[in-house]
Amino acid sequence: MAQNKIGARAARSTLLITLIIIVSKLVGFVREMVFAAYFGTGAISDAYTNANSVVNILILLFSACISSTFIPIYLKTKRLEGPAAANRYANNVMTVFAVVGIAVGALGYFFAQEICELFMPTLIPTAPQGSALYLTQIEKLAQTADLARIMFPSMAFAATTGVFTSLLNAHERFVPEQLTGFALSLCVILACVCFSGYGITAVAVATALTYVLQLFIVIPFLRGVYRFRPTLHSGGKVKHTVLLALPAILSMAFDEINHLVDKNIGISLGDGPNTALTYAYRIITLVLGVLVVPITTVMFSRLSEYAAEGRNKSILAATKQCLEVLSIIILPVMLLAAVQSTDVIRLLYFRGAFDEYSLELTSAAFLFYILGVLAFAWRNFLTRVFYAIQDTRAPLVIGVAAVGVNIALDIVLAGPMGVGGLTLATSIAGGVGAALMLFRLRRKLGRIGFASTAVEVCKTLVAACAGAVVAMLVSNAVGGGSATGALLLRLVLSTGAGLVAYLILVVLFRVREVNTVTNLIFGRFKRRKR
Repeated sequence: MAQNKIGARAARSTLLITLIIIVSKLVGFVREMVFAAYFGTGAISDAYTNANSVVNILILLFSACISSTFIPIYLKTKRLEGPAAANRYANNVMTVFAVVGIAVGALGYFFAQEICELFMPTLIPTAPQGSALYLTQIEKLAQTADLARIMFPSMAFAATTGVFTSLLNAHERFVPEQLTGFALSLCVILACVCFSGYGITAVAVATALTYVLQLFIVIPFLRGVYRFRPTLHSGGKVKHTVLLALPAILSMAFDEINHLVDKNIGISLGDGPNTALTYAYRIITLVLGVLVVPITTVMFSRLSEYAAEGRNKSILAATKQCLEVLSIIILPVMLLAAVQSTDVIRLLYFRGAFDEYSLELTSAAFLFYILGVLAFAWRNFLTRVFYAIQDTRAPLVIGVAAVGVNIALDIVLAGPMGVGGLTLATSIAGGVGAALMLFRLRRKLGRIGFASTAVEVCKTLVAACAGAVVAMLVSNAVGGGSATGALLLRLVLSTGAGLVAYLILVVLFRVREVNTVTNLIFGRFKRRKR
Protein backbone atom coordinates (compact mmCIF):
# COMPACT_ATOMS: atom_id res chain seq x y z
CA MET A 1 0.00 0.00 0.00
CA ALA A 2 2.80 2.39 0.90
CA GLN A 3 4.56 1.69 -2.39
CA ASN A 4 1.35 2.35 -4.29
CA LYS A 5 0.98 5.70 -2.54
CA ILE A 6 4.58 6.61 -3.33
CA GLY A 7 4.10 5.58 -6.94
CA ALA A 8 0.92 7.59 -7.23
CA ARG A 9 2.63 10.62 -5.70
CA ALA A 10 5.56 10.26 -8.11
CA ALA A 11 3.16 9.99 -11.04
CA ARG A 12 1.35 13.15 -9.96
CA SER A 13 4.68 14.98 -9.56
CA THR A 14 5.82 13.84 -13.01
CA LEU A 15 2.53 14.97 -14.54
CA LEU A 16 2.74 18.36 -12.84
CA ILE A 17 6.35 18.89 -13.91
CA THR A 18 5.51 17.84 -17.46
CA LEU A 19 2.62 20.29 -17.62
CA ILE A 20 4.82 23.10 -16.31
CA ILE A 21 7.52 22.26 -18.88
CA ILE A 22 4.95 22.34 -21.68
CA VAL A 23 3.51 25.68 -20.55
CA SER A 24 7.00 27.11 -20.00
CA LYS A 25 8.11 26.15 -23.51
CA LEU A 26 4.94 27.58 -25.01
CA VAL A 27 5.51 30.87 -23.16
CA GLY A 28 9.15 30.77 -24.28
CA PHE A 29 7.99 30.38 -27.84
CA VAL A 30 5.70 33.39 -27.45
CA ARG A 31 8.81 35.26 -26.26
CA GLU A 32 10.60 34.39 -29.51
CA MET A 33 7.58 35.49 -31.55
CA VAL A 34 7.53 38.85 -29.78
CA PHE A 35 11.30 39.29 -30.14
CA ALA A 36 11.06 38.42 -33.85
CA ALA A 37 8.29 40.96 -34.36
CA TYR A 38 10.36 43.76 -32.81
CA PHE A 39 13.86 42.90 -34.04
CA GLY A 40 13.53 40.47 -36.98
CA THR A 41 16.82 39.08 -38.26
CA GLY A 42 19.72 41.49 -38.68
CA ALA A 43 22.84 42.94 -37.12
CA ILE A 44 21.07 44.10 -33.95
CA SER A 45 19.33 40.80 -33.20
CA ASP A 46 22.53 38.91 -34.07
CA ALA A 47 24.49 41.03 -31.57
CA TYR A 48 22.09 40.07 -28.77
CA THR A 49 22.03 36.41 -29.83
CA ASN A 50 25.83 36.24 -29.91
CA ALA A 51 26.25 38.06 -26.58
CA ASN A 52 23.66 35.85 -24.91
CA SER A 53 25.41 32.75 -26.28
CA VAL A 54 28.74 33.82 -24.79
CA VAL A 55 27.23 34.45 -21.34
CA ASN A 56 25.18 31.24 -21.48
CA ILE A 57 28.27 29.14 -22.15
CA LEU A 58 29.64 29.98 -18.70
CA ILE A 59 26.24 29.63 -17.01
CA LEU A 60 25.77 26.18 -18.58
CA LEU A 61 29.19 25.08 -17.36
CA PHE A 62 28.17 26.07 -13.83
CA SER A 63 24.94 24.14 -14.33
CA ALA A 64 26.70 21.03 -15.65
CA CYS A 65 29.01 21.00 -12.67
CA ILE A 66 26.32 21.29 -10.00
CA SER A 67 23.48 19.28 -11.54
CA SER A 68 25.53 16.16 -12.25
CA THR A 69 27.08 15.57 -8.82
CA PHE A 70 25.58 17.72 -6.06
CA ILE A 71 22.48 15.64 -5.36
CA PRO A 72 24.14 12.21 -4.86
CA ILE A 73 26.88 13.66 -2.63
CA TYR A 74 24.38 15.73 -0.65
CA LEU A 75 22.06 12.74 -0.08
CA LYS A 76 24.95 10.45 0.83
CA THR A 77 26.23 13.00 3.34
CA LYS A 78 22.75 13.39 4.80
CA ARG A 79 22.29 9.64 5.16
CA LEU A 80 25.73 8.89 6.65
CA GLU A 81 26.50 12.07 8.62
CA GLY A 82 23.11 13.65 9.23
CA PRO A 83 21.16 16.72 8.04
CA ALA A 84 23.53 19.20 9.72
CA ALA A 85 26.53 17.86 7.80
CA ALA A 86 24.54 17.90 4.58
CA ASN A 87 23.56 21.52 5.21
CA ARG A 88 27.24 22.40 5.78
CA TYR A 89 28.14 20.73 2.50
CA ALA A 90 25.41 22.70 0.71
CA ASN A 91 26.74 25.91 2.29
CA ASN A 92 30.25 25.08 1.11
CA VAL A 93 29.12 24.51 -2.45
CA MET A 94 26.86 27.57 -2.46
CA THR A 95 29.64 29.80 -1.08
CA VAL A 96 32.20 28.54 -3.60
CA PHE A 97 29.82 28.94 -6.53
CA ALA A 98 28.75 32.41 -5.42
CA VAL A 99 32.36 33.57 -5.08
CA VAL A 100 33.36 32.05 -8.42
CA GLY A 101 30.23 33.53 -10.01
CA ILE A 102 31.12 37.00 -8.72
CA ALA A 103 34.69 36.63 -10.03
CA VAL A 104 33.57 35.41 -13.46
CA GLY A 105 30.95 38.15 -13.64
CA ALA A 106 33.55 40.82 -12.81
CA LEU A 107 35.99 39.45 -15.39
CA GLY A 108 33.19 39.35 -17.93
CA TYR A 109 32.24 42.96 -17.22
CA PHE A 110 35.76 44.35 -17.54
CA PHE A 111 36.93 42.07 -20.36
CA ALA A 112 33.70 41.60 -22.30
CA GLN A 113 35.25 42.37 -25.68
CA GLU A 114 38.19 40.01 -25.16
CA ILE A 115 35.86 37.19 -24.04
CA CYS A 116 33.60 37.75 -27.06
CA GLU A 117 36.66 37.60 -29.31
CA LEU A 118 37.73 34.35 -27.62
CA PHE A 119 34.38 32.59 -28.08
CA MET A 120 33.37 34.34 -31.31
CA PRO A 121 36.65 34.82 -33.23
CA THR A 122 34.82 35.61 -36.47
CA LEU A 123 33.72 38.86 -34.83
CA ILE A 124 37.35 40.05 -34.87
CA PRO A 125 37.73 42.60 -37.72
CA THR A 126 39.66 41.26 -40.70
CA ALA A 127 39.15 44.09 -43.21
CA PRO A 128 41.86 46.71 -43.78
CA GLN A 129 41.86 49.36 -41.07
CA GLY A 130 40.03 52.51 -42.02
CA SER A 131 37.86 50.82 -44.65
CA ALA A 132 34.05 50.94 -44.46
CA LEU A 133 33.92 47.18 -43.89
CA TYR A 134 36.40 47.46 -41.03
CA LEU A 135 34.24 50.09 -39.32
CA THR A 136 31.18 47.85 -39.72
CA GLN A 137 33.04 44.88 -38.21
CA ILE A 138 34.30 47.01 -35.30
CA GLU A 139 30.76 48.21 -34.63
CA LYS A 140 29.39 44.65 -34.65
CA LEU A 141 32.05 43.49 -32.17
CA ALA A 142 31.54 46.52 -29.92
CA GLN A 143 27.77 46.07 -29.86
CA THR A 144 28.07 42.39 -28.97
CA ALA A 145 30.56 43.18 -26.19
CA ASP A 146 28.37 45.98 -24.80
CA LEU A 147 25.36 43.67 -24.54
CA ALA A 148 27.45 40.89 -22.96
CA ARG A 149 28.82 43.43 -20.46
CA ILE A 150 25.26 44.15 -19.34
CA MET A 151 24.52 40.46 -18.74
CA PHE A 152 27.79 39.29 -17.14
CA PRO A 153 27.20 40.79 -13.64
CA SER A 154 24.25 38.44 -13.13
CA MET A 155 26.57 35.40 -13.23
CA ALA A 156 26.66 35.00 -9.43
CA PHE A 157 22.86 34.96 -9.26
CA ALA A 158 22.69 32.27 -11.95
CA ALA A 159 25.30 30.11 -10.17
CA THR A 160 23.55 30.43 -6.80
CA THR A 161 20.17 29.59 -8.30
CA GLY A 162 21.68 26.43 -9.81
CA VAL A 163 22.84 25.26 -6.38
CA PHE A 164 19.49 26.03 -4.76
CA THR A 165 17.43 24.23 -7.42
CA SER A 166 19.64 21.13 -7.10
CA LEU A 167 19.20 21.28 -3.33
CA LEU A 168 15.42 21.46 -3.73
CA ASN A 169 15.47 18.54 -6.18
CA ALA A 170 17.35 16.51 -3.59
CA HIS A 171 14.38 17.13 -1.27
CA GLU A 172 11.95 16.16 -4.07
CA ARG A 173 10.78 19.72 -4.56
CA PHE A 174 10.95 19.73 -8.35
CA VAL A 175 8.51 22.48 -9.23
CA PRO A 176 10.65 25.57 -8.38
CA GLU A 177 13.29 24.73 -11.00
CA GLN A 178 10.61 24.54 -13.68
CA LEU A 179 9.05 27.82 -12.56
CA THR A 180 12.31 29.69 -13.15
CA GLY A 181 11.87 29.17 -16.89
CA PHE A 182 9.00 31.66 -16.96
CA ALA A 183 11.19 34.52 -15.68
CA LEU A 184 13.22 34.93 -18.88
CA SER A 185 10.18 34.82 -21.12
CA LEU A 186 8.21 37.36 -19.13
CA CYS A 187 11.16 39.74 -18.71
CA VAL A 188 12.05 39.72 -22.41
CA ILE A 189 8.42 40.15 -23.48
CA LEU A 190 8.01 43.13 -21.14
CA ALA A 191 11.28 44.64 -22.40
CA CYS A 192 10.16 44.36 -26.02
CA VAL A 193 6.63 45.64 -25.47
CA CYS A 194 7.06 48.24 -22.73
CA PHE A 195 10.61 49.48 -23.28
CA SER A 196 10.99 49.19 -27.04
CA GLY A 197 12.25 52.77 -27.15
CA TYR A 198 15.51 51.58 -25.57
CA GLY A 199 16.00 49.01 -28.32
CA ILE A 200 18.03 45.84 -27.86
CA THR A 201 19.67 47.25 -24.71
CA ALA A 202 16.36 46.83 -22.88
CA VAL A 203 16.32 43.13 -23.80
CA ALA A 204 19.88 42.67 -22.50
CA VAL A 205 18.96 44.37 -19.21
CA ALA A 206 15.84 42.17 -18.97
CA THR A 207 17.97 39.06 -19.54
CA ALA A 208 20.34 40.10 -16.74
CA LEU A 209 17.44 40.80 -14.37
CA THR A 210 16.04 37.37 -15.20
CA TYR A 211 18.77 35.63 -13.19
CA VAL A 212 18.08 37.86 -10.19
CA LEU A 213 14.36 37.14 -10.44
CA GLN A 214 14.98 33.39 -10.72
CA LEU A 215 16.87 33.45 -7.43
CA PHE A 216 13.99 35.20 -5.69
CA ILE A 217 11.55 32.66 -7.16
CA VAL A 218 13.53 29.78 -5.65
CA ILE A 219 14.37 31.19 -2.21
CA PRO A 220 10.87 30.85 -0.63
CA PHE A 221 10.85 27.11 -1.38
CA LEU A 222 14.05 26.61 0.67
CA ARG A 223 12.23 27.21 3.91
CA GLY A 224 12.44 24.18 6.16
CA VAL A 225 15.13 22.38 4.14
CA TYR A 226 18.13 24.71 4.20
CA ARG A 227 19.77 27.37 6.36
CA PHE A 228 22.44 29.54 4.81
CA ARG A 229 25.72 30.13 6.64
CA PRO A 230 28.66 31.01 4.37
CA THR A 231 31.58 28.67 4.94
CA LEU A 232 34.50 27.17 3.04
CA HIS A 233 35.36 24.25 5.35
CA SER A 234 34.54 21.62 2.77
CA GLY A 235 36.39 18.59 4.09
CA GLY A 236 37.25 17.72 0.50
CA LYS A 237 33.62 17.27 -0.59
CA VAL A 238 33.55 20.35 -2.84
CA LYS A 239 36.73 19.19 -4.56
CA HIS A 240 35.19 15.74 -4.93
CA THR A 241 32.06 17.35 -6.42
CA VAL A 242 34.07 19.18 -9.07
CA LEU A 243 36.17 16.12 -9.94
CA LEU A 244 33.10 13.93 -10.38
CA ALA A 245 31.49 16.62 -12.53
CA LEU A 246 34.39 16.81 -15.00
CA PRO A 247 32.86 14.36 -17.57
CA ALA A 248 29.57 16.29 -17.55
CA ILE A 249 31.44 19.60 -17.83
CA LEU A 250 33.51 18.30 -20.73
CA SER A 251 30.41 16.97 -22.45
CA MET A 252 28.68 20.32 -22.04
CA ALA A 253 31.83 22.11 -23.21
CA PHE A 254 31.95 20.08 -26.43
CA ASP A 255 28.26 20.75 -27.03
CA GLU A 256 28.89 24.46 -26.62
CA ILE A 257 31.92 24.29 -28.93
CA ASN A 258 29.55 22.77 -31.44
CA HIS A 259 27.10 25.65 -31.06
CA LEU A 260 29.93 28.19 -31.18
CA VAL A 261 31.16 26.79 -34.48
CA ASP A 262 27.62 27.15 -35.86
CA LYS A 263 27.46 30.73 -34.57
CA ASN A 264 30.88 31.67 -35.90
CA ILE A 265 30.15 30.28 -39.34
CA GLY A 266 26.75 32.00 -39.15
CA ILE A 267 28.52 35.32 -38.58
CA SER A 268 30.56 34.74 -41.72
CA LEU A 269 27.33 34.33 -43.70
CA GLY A 270 26.27 37.91 -43.00
CA ASP A 271 23.61 39.59 -40.86
CA GLY A 272 20.68 37.49 -39.72
CA PRO A 273 21.64 33.78 -39.87
CA ASN A 274 22.38 33.43 -36.15
CA THR A 275 19.05 34.91 -35.16
CA ALA A 276 17.32 32.70 -37.73
CA LEU A 277 19.02 29.67 -36.17
CA THR A 278 17.67 30.71 -32.77
CA TYR A 279 14.12 31.22 -34.03
CA ALA A 280 14.11 27.85 -35.80
CA TYR A 281 15.65 26.00 -32.88
CA ARG A 282 13.00 27.35 -30.50
CA ILE A 283 10.40 25.42 -32.49
CA ILE A 284 12.52 22.27 -32.28
CA THR A 285 12.87 22.59 -28.50
CA LEU A 286 9.10 23.08 -28.29
CA VAL A 287 8.50 19.87 -30.24
CA LEU A 288 11.05 17.93 -28.18
CA GLY A 289 9.72 19.34 -24.91
CA VAL A 290 6.10 18.54 -25.62
CA LEU A 291 6.48 15.18 -27.38
CA VAL A 292 9.70 13.68 -26.01
CA VAL A 293 10.23 14.89 -22.44
CA PRO A 294 7.04 13.26 -21.04
CA ILE A 295 7.99 9.87 -22.52
CA THR A 296 11.64 9.95 -21.42
CA THR A 297 10.58 11.12 -17.96
CA VAL A 298 8.25 8.13 -17.53
CA MET A 299 10.72 5.63 -19.00
CA PHE A 300 13.81 6.83 -17.13
CA SER A 301 12.41 5.70 -13.78
CA ARG A 302 11.60 2.28 -15.19
CA LEU A 303 15.04 1.89 -16.79
CA SER A 304 16.75 2.87 -13.53
CA GLU A 305 14.69 0.26 -11.71
CA TYR A 306 15.66 -2.42 -14.24
CA ALA A 307 19.33 -1.42 -13.98
CA ALA A 308 19.26 -1.62 -10.18
CA GLU A 309 17.84 -5.15 -10.47
CA GLY A 310 20.35 -6.20 -13.14
CA ARG A 311 17.60 -6.88 -15.69
CA ASN A 312 19.47 -6.12 -18.89
CA LYS A 313 16.92 -7.86 -21.12
CA SER A 314 14.17 -5.69 -19.67
CA ILE A 315 16.29 -2.58 -20.35
CA LEU A 316 16.71 -3.61 -23.99
CA ALA A 317 13.01 -4.43 -24.37
CA ALA A 318 12.00 -1.09 -22.87
CA THR A 319 14.54 0.71 -25.07
CA LYS A 320 13.14 -0.87 -28.23
CA GLN A 321 9.62 -0.05 -27.16
CA CYS A 322 10.42 3.58 -26.48
CA LEU A 323 12.31 4.03 -29.75
CA GLU A 324 9.29 2.73 -31.66
CA VAL A 325 6.89 4.90 -29.67
CA LEU A 326 9.02 7.98 -30.36
CA SER A 327 9.00 7.13 -34.07
CA ILE A 328 5.20 6.83 -34.17
CA ILE A 329 4.75 10.18 -32.46
CA ILE A 330 7.52 12.21 -34.08
CA LEU A 331 7.72 11.05 -37.72
CA PRO A 332 4.34 12.51 -38.78
CA VAL A 333 5.09 15.79 -37.01
CA MET A 334 8.53 15.90 -38.59
CA LEU A 335 7.41 15.34 -42.18
CA LEU A 336 4.20 17.38 -42.01
CA ALA A 337 6.18 20.33 -40.65
CA ALA A 338 8.92 19.85 -43.26
CA VAL A 339 6.58 20.01 -46.28
CA GLN A 340 4.87 23.09 -44.82
CA SER A 341 7.96 24.73 -43.34
CA THR A 342 7.50 28.12 -44.97
CA ASP A 343 3.84 28.32 -43.94
CA VAL A 344 4.74 27.32 -40.37
CA ILE A 345 7.38 30.06 -40.07
CA ARG A 346 5.14 32.62 -41.78
CA LEU A 347 2.30 31.92 -39.34
CA LEU A 348 4.48 31.98 -36.24
CA TYR A 349 6.87 34.84 -36.96
CA PHE A 350 5.88 36.92 -40.01
CA ARG A 351 4.97 40.28 -38.48
CA GLY A 352 6.66 43.55 -37.55
CA ALA A 353 10.40 43.58 -38.31
CA PHE A 354 10.30 39.93 -39.41
CA ASP A 355 10.27 40.47 -43.20
CA GLU A 356 10.65 38.30 -46.33
CA TYR A 357 14.41 38.09 -45.83
CA SER A 358 13.86 36.84 -42.27
CA LEU A 359 11.25 34.37 -43.56
CA GLU A 360 13.66 32.95 -46.14
CA LEU A 361 16.48 32.50 -43.63
CA THR A 362 14.38 31.03 -40.84
CA SER A 363 12.40 28.70 -43.14
CA ALA A 364 15.63 27.23 -44.51
CA ALA A 365 17.03 26.74 -41.00
CA PHE A 366 13.79 25.19 -39.76
CA LEU A 367 13.41 22.78 -42.70
CA PHE A 368 16.70 21.02 -42.06
CA TYR A 369 16.36 21.21 -38.27
CA ILE A 370 12.96 19.52 -38.29
CA LEU A 371 14.27 16.69 -40.47
CA GLY A 372 16.62 15.75 -37.63
CA VAL A 373 14.10 15.86 -34.80
CA LEU A 374 13.68 12.05 -34.61
CA ALA A 375 17.47 11.66 -34.40
CA PHE A 376 17.56 14.26 -31.61
CA ALA A 377 14.77 12.44 -29.74
CA TRP A 378 16.47 9.04 -30.04
CA ARG A 379 19.83 10.49 -29.00
CA ASN A 380 18.33 12.21 -25.95
CA PHE A 381 16.52 9.06 -24.88
CA LEU A 382 19.53 6.80 -25.40
CA THR A 383 21.63 9.18 -23.31
CA ARG A 384 19.12 8.56 -20.50
CA VAL A 385 19.54 4.81 -21.01
CA PHE A 386 23.31 5.10 -20.49
CA TYR A 387 22.78 7.25 -17.39
CA ALA A 388 20.37 4.65 -16.04
CA ILE A 389 23.07 1.98 -16.29
CA GLN A 390 25.58 4.43 -14.75
CA ASP A 391 27.70 4.82 -17.86
CA THR A 392 28.49 8.52 -18.34
CA ARG A 393 31.64 7.96 -20.39
CA ALA A 394 29.95 6.60 -23.51
CA PRO A 395 27.68 9.64 -24.08
CA LEU A 396 30.74 11.89 -23.65
CA VAL A 397 32.87 10.02 -26.20
CA ILE A 398 30.01 9.71 -28.67
CA GLY A 399 29.14 13.37 -28.16
CA VAL A 400 32.71 14.37 -29.05
CA ALA A 401 32.54 12.28 -32.23
CA ALA A 402 29.19 13.85 -33.18
CA VAL A 403 30.63 17.34 -32.63
CA GLY A 404 33.48 16.49 -34.99
CA VAL A 405 31.02 15.36 -37.64
CA ASN A 406 28.95 18.51 -37.19
CA ILE A 407 31.95 20.85 -37.46
CA ALA A 408 33.22 19.11 -40.60
CA LEU A 409 29.80 19.25 -42.24
CA ASP A 410 29.33 22.89 -41.20
CA ILE A 411 32.45 23.81 -43.12
CA VAL A 412 31.41 21.79 -46.16
CA LEU A 413 27.71 22.72 -46.33
CA ALA A 414 27.58 26.34 -45.14
CA GLY A 415 29.00 27.72 -48.39
CA PRO A 416 26.61 26.12 -50.90
CA MET A 417 23.53 25.93 -48.62
CA GLY A 418 23.89 28.90 -46.27
CA VAL A 419 22.07 28.70 -42.95
CA GLY A 420 20.28 25.54 -44.10
CA GLY A 421 23.66 23.83 -44.37
CA LEU A 422 24.37 24.55 -40.72
CA THR A 423 21.11 22.96 -39.55
CA LEU A 424 21.47 20.02 -41.94
CA ALA A 425 24.91 19.39 -40.44
CA THR A 426 23.39 19.43 -36.95
CA SER A 427 20.68 16.96 -37.99
CA ILE A 428 23.14 14.56 -39.62
CA ALA A 429 25.41 14.74 -36.55
CA GLY A 430 22.39 13.94 -34.37
CA GLY A 431 21.72 10.86 -36.47
CA VAL A 432 25.35 9.77 -36.22
CA GLY A 433 25.23 10.20 -32.43
CA ALA A 434 22.05 8.13 -32.11
CA ALA A 435 23.49 5.36 -34.31
CA LEU A 436 26.73 5.22 -32.31
CA MET A 437 24.76 5.01 -29.07
CA LEU A 438 22.74 2.07 -30.38
CA PHE A 439 25.96 0.33 -31.42
CA ARG A 440 27.57 0.97 -28.04
CA LEU A 441 24.47 -0.19 -26.17
CA ARG A 442 24.51 -3.46 -28.10
CA ARG A 443 28.14 -4.07 -27.14
CA LYS A 444 27.44 -3.26 -23.51
CA LEU A 445 24.16 -5.12 -22.92
CA GLY A 446 24.00 -7.64 -25.75
CA ARG A 447 21.91 -8.00 -28.91
CA ILE A 448 19.13 -5.44 -29.07
CA GLY A 449 17.11 -7.15 -31.80
CA PHE A 450 16.99 -3.85 -33.64
CA ALA A 451 16.05 -5.48 -36.97
CA SER A 452 12.41 -5.82 -35.92
CA THR A 453 12.40 -2.23 -34.67
CA ALA A 454 13.81 -1.08 -38.02
CA VAL A 455 10.92 -2.81 -39.79
CA GLU A 456 8.39 -1.03 -37.57
CA VAL A 457 10.11 2.32 -38.09
CA CYS A 458 10.09 1.80 -41.88
CA LYS A 459 6.36 1.07 -41.84
CA THR A 460 5.83 4.20 -39.77
CA LEU A 461 8.02 6.23 -42.15
CA VAL A 462 6.02 5.08 -45.19
CA ALA A 463 2.78 6.07 -43.46
CA ALA A 464 4.23 9.46 -42.48
CA CYS A 465 5.47 10.11 -46.04
CA ALA A 466 2.02 9.32 -47.40
CA GLY A 467 0.50 11.69 -44.86
CA ALA A 468 2.95 14.41 -45.94
CA VAL A 469 1.97 13.93 -49.61
CA VAL A 470 -1.72 14.23 -48.70
CA ALA A 471 -0.96 17.40 -46.73
CA MET A 472 0.85 18.93 -49.73
CA LEU A 473 -2.04 18.11 -52.07
CA VAL A 474 -4.63 19.59 -49.72
CA SER A 475 -2.49 22.68 -49.12
CA ASN A 476 -2.16 23.30 -52.87
CA ALA A 477 -5.89 22.73 -53.37
CA VAL A 478 -6.90 25.12 -50.57
CA GLY A 479 -4.54 27.94 -51.60
CA GLY A 480 -5.72 31.19 -50.03
CA GLY A 481 -2.68 33.45 -49.99
CA SER A 482 -0.56 34.53 -47.02
CA ALA A 483 -3.08 36.40 -44.86
CA THR A 484 -3.07 35.06 -41.32
CA GLY A 485 -6.62 33.70 -41.43
CA ALA A 486 -6.17 31.97 -44.78
CA LEU A 487 -2.76 30.67 -43.74
CA LEU A 488 -4.12 29.20 -40.52
CA LEU A 489 -7.04 27.57 -42.35
CA ARG A 490 -4.70 26.05 -44.93
CA LEU A 491 -2.38 24.66 -42.26
CA VAL A 492 -5.23 23.22 -40.20
CA LEU A 493 -6.90 21.52 -43.18
CA SER A 494 -3.72 20.17 -44.72
CA THR A 495 -2.24 18.98 -41.42
CA GLY A 496 -5.54 17.40 -40.40
CA ALA A 497 -5.84 15.55 -43.69
CA GLY A 498 -2.24 14.38 -43.47
CA LEU A 499 -2.71 13.10 -39.92
CA VAL A 500 -5.89 11.21 -40.85
CA ALA A 501 -4.08 9.52 -43.74
CA TYR A 502 -1.16 8.69 -41.46
CA LEU A 503 -3.36 7.20 -38.73
CA ILE A 504 -5.27 5.04 -41.21
CA LEU A 505 -2.05 3.66 -42.64
CA VAL A 506 -0.33 2.86 -39.33
CA VAL A 507 -3.41 0.89 -38.34
CA LEU A 508 -3.53 -0.92 -41.70
CA PHE A 509 0.21 -1.63 -41.50
CA ARG A 510 -0.29 -2.98 -37.95
CA VAL A 511 2.54 -0.92 -36.56
CA ARG A 512 3.46 -2.64 -33.32
CA GLU A 513 3.34 0.15 -30.76
CA VAL A 514 0.17 1.93 -31.87
CA ASN A 515 -1.73 0.57 -28.86
CA THR A 516 1.06 1.70 -26.54
CA VAL A 517 0.82 5.24 -27.92
CA THR A 518 -2.95 5.18 -27.42
CA ASN A 519 -2.49 4.06 -23.82
CA LEU A 520 0.17 6.72 -23.30
CA ILE A 521 -2.15 9.46 -24.56
CA PHE A 522 -4.83 8.32 -22.13
CA GLY A 523 -2.40 8.33 -19.21
CA ARG A 524 -0.94 4.85 -18.96
CA PHE A 525 2.33 3.67 -20.49
CA LYS A 526 1.63 -0.01 -21.13
CA ARG A 527 4.33 -2.63 -20.78
CA ARG A 528 4.42 -5.00 -23.70
CA LYS A 529 4.93 -8.71 -23.00
CA ARG A 530 7.79 -10.20 -24.92
